[in-house]
Amino acid sequence: MSVIHAPHPPREEIYAARAHKARGWAWAVRLMLVACIGAAIWQEPQIWPKAHATMQRGAETVAGMIDDNDKVRGFFAGLTGERTGGSKQGYADKLGDVLLR
Repeated sequence: MSVIHAPHPPREEIYAARAHKARGWAWAVRLMLVACIGAAIWQEPQIWPKAHATMQRGAETVAGMIDDNDKVRGFFAGLTGERTGGSKQGYADKLGDVLLR
């Protein structure tokens, strides 16, 4: 009876695979960190007043763009359950009806 040993990958390959995995996680963690910082600035303007003012202007611009575009406004109305011109019942009404049964 003979035992065949599979060759181990070189250390460089192991380290490269570990570094690749760490970089992938670092990207996601960095994105979440930026989102948390943005939420903190949005909630508390005194953290960074200039950034908060820029975020306010950006939110107003995006809201204006949504109001100007009928398709996007209809999409968000349908997504949130608001009634649009062609629909008789929104998602929120349907969910409310189901929960009341």
